[in-house]
Amino acid sequence: MTEKLLDTAKENIPARPQKMQLKLLEKKLHTDTDIESFKFARRSEDNNQNQNRHYYLNYKAGQYVIVDLETKEDPEGPLGSFTIACSPTEEAFILIRTRIRDTPFKKKLSSLDIGTSVNMTAPLGNLSYMKIIQKLQYSYQEA
Repeated sequence: MTEKLLDTAKENIPARPQKMQLKLLEKKLHTDTDIESFKFARRSEDNNQNQNRHYYLNYKAGQYVIVDLETKEDPEGPLGSFTIACSPTEEAFILIRTRIRDTPFKKKLSSLDIGTSVNMTAPLGNLSYMKIIQKLQYSYQEA
């Protein structure tokens, strides 16, 4: 992808969530906890139907992703939602962090090999600190 196209992709946050496949770059189990962190590439390539399209996950702080691991055996379904746990200024990766529980989805997430591509839909949500403050101020005014 040329630098000019990549710069254009970085500037635009999509109006609708995009479906993409992001590659697992690194994972880390935090010492003495059941918390695990996962770094995924922010850039995805879609080579379906001989169309060489490139995607760059652009998001705002407070947004989240939906991960689809296609875990048919999980009664809660094949999808999991995760807040993006790194700054939007981090260009190379996105980070998600979660508690690994005894569910088929979380077990599969924890067992992913480095280099595995995962289906994601993102960005979603619009949580911001200022919106929370505004809601609190409004609640106090009504009381």
